[in-house]
Amino acid sequence: EQVSIVGATVVLIKLAEDATGPIKVWYAPQSAGGTGNLFDSNEAAAGYAFEYNPGTGQYASENIAALVGKPYPLNNPCVAFCIPAEII
Repeated sequence: EQVSIVGATVVLIKLAEDATGPIKVWYAPQSAGGTGNLFDSNEAAAGYAFEYNPGTGQYASENIAALVGKPYPLNNPCVAFCIPAEII
């Protein structure tokens, strides 16, 4: 299997074997917490600095030294989806 970004809005998935029958591409399913790691390449940064405020409900893991006190990136995550695959 090989996954590559081939366009501004296109991700190409090459399978290791020929597929049979209808297939779906399922990204960020609920079984994975509904999250993924596919973001656009927007280079904009927030006008505000990232803050960590203990005792406000933030997880301790959000105390990220590389981000605290700096503008945070505004790249956009891909939405979760389940779509029929297009065989090319």
